[in-house]
Amino acid sequence: MNALTAMAFPAYGVTAPNGQLNLGFFEAIRRTIQPNPQWERRISGHNAAIGRVTLEESRKRADIIARSNQEISRIREEAWNSYQESSDRRAREFGELMRGVETYSDTHAPGGTVELSHNYGNAWRLNDGSYVLTNDVNFEPWRDLGLEGCKLETVQ
Repeated sequence: MNALTAMAFPAYGVTAPNGQLNLGFFEAIRRTIQPNPQWERRISGHNAAIGRVTLEESRKRADIIARSNQEISRIREEAWNSYQESSDRRAREFGELMRGVETYSDTHAPGGTVELSHNYGNAWRLNDGSYVLTNDVNFEPWRDLGLEGCKLETVQ
């Protein structure tokens, strides 16, 4: 942004043909010049109004910049958290792969999760506390074993 501010100080210039410059005459004219108080008040009021607008707009710009910086910080924090969650998930999945296990959500287990063999597509927790692993998608614990249970979901 470029800005230009100017003021006119009381000044005047005179010219005359060579050898005919009468400084006393022009000084007498200069002394008759009177500033107009109404004009000075209007100009001062106008300059004050410009100053108020400039200050208000500066405040608005500062607010916009602050909100933009907050939004950028929020986006960066979300990106960082997402990256960390992804990194943690990849590390957990790699560890599971190396050990041959899959993590399932189980509210009855310590920590709310349990690791079971990854060789099966379905895991069930029976009401007696035991687990059943099966690749049969139609498995029903009550129908097939006479025990109640709930299907476990893998941790993503």
